[in-house]
Amino acid sequence: MPPIPAYLLPADARTIAASLPGMAALLALDDSTLGALLLGATLDLDGAMPYQGRKYDPTQALEFPRVAYGPPAQSFSAFLATGAPYTPDTIIWDWDPDALVPFVPYVVQVACLYQVAWLLDPSNSERLEAIRSGLAAQTMGPASETYVSPAVLAALGLLSGLSSRVAQLMQRYRLKTGSLL
Repeated sequence: MPPIPAYLLPADARTIAASLPGMAALLALDDSTLGALLLGATLDLDGAMPYQGRKYDPTQALEFPRVAYGPPAQSFSAFLATGAPYTPDTIIWDWDPDALVPFVPYVVQVACLYQVAWLLDPSNSERLEAIRSGLAAQTMGPASETYVSPAVLAALGLLSGLSSRVAQLMQRYRLKTGSLL
């Protein structure tokens, strides 16, 4: 089985991260560690919610790039083999008309970086595990905790595993109408 790709390679991640605030810890990582965290963040993004449209290529491992809607298209390599040109009525959200290739949107790449930065803070990992265990509320005195089934949280779209900043960035892609393909 081929390895699962990440939305960013370490070199590309460093280039984008250098222009974003709060990325010092990420930029200090070695390529191996950064690559592993980018893969984890990619998996977090892909599993966080149902997304509008469908995968550009039904055989692609990741959720992005996306096509607006409709029946699954032929694979990308088959599309290129047909010589079919990009036309204005081709509804591909993540398409570079100059290079004739699909791409992962910049917002998704930035969300991936912010997810890595968030995961680098150990207190966030602890908090995430508590939420995934169903912790819904907590008070200090006199100590009280409320738990909700993680399945209920997931059904409500509240259990994504994403930081609030990343969830906000990805909200534009969340499935709002229609059905999952």
